[in-house]
Amino acid sequence: MAQIEVLHHDSVDVRLLLESRDRLHALSQASGEGGEVASVSLPPALLKLLLRAVDQLSQGRDLAIVALEAQISPQNAATLLGVSRPHVLELIKAGALTSHRVGSHHRLPLEAVLAYAHQREGGTGAMALLTQEAQDWGLY
Repeated sequence: MAQIEVLHHDSVDVRLLLESRDRLHALSQASGEGGEVASVSLPPALLKLLLRAVDQLSQGRDLAIVALEAQISPQNAATLLGVSRPHVLELIKAGALTSHRVGSHHRLPLEAVLAYAHQREGGTGAMALLTQEAQDWGLY
């Protein structure tokens, strides 16, 4: 199953986030003009999340940043849960996963898929470990 890092918006001061964003944006503009090294102060929770992202990338893993409010396809849900797309559709029909239709296509709330994964693990296993790690880091 994919590793999941959660950083809730209310765990970091919005003012600090906006200041960090502005500094990072300014650095990204300047980095193309000579590659100067610069330093930026970041809120600890955001720094931890960025460090985890760099760690995952350095291990050759792909990385996606998705808002928990995101709607995902059954194929994306299947990939996240480590099951087949038809199995996800069966879970939707059985009422185990919530979804809505966009035309003829299902869309699932990412939060619902994560909640199902946690419930499926019974609070143990990989999801519990990830949740505990995120809590230890102050990310969740």
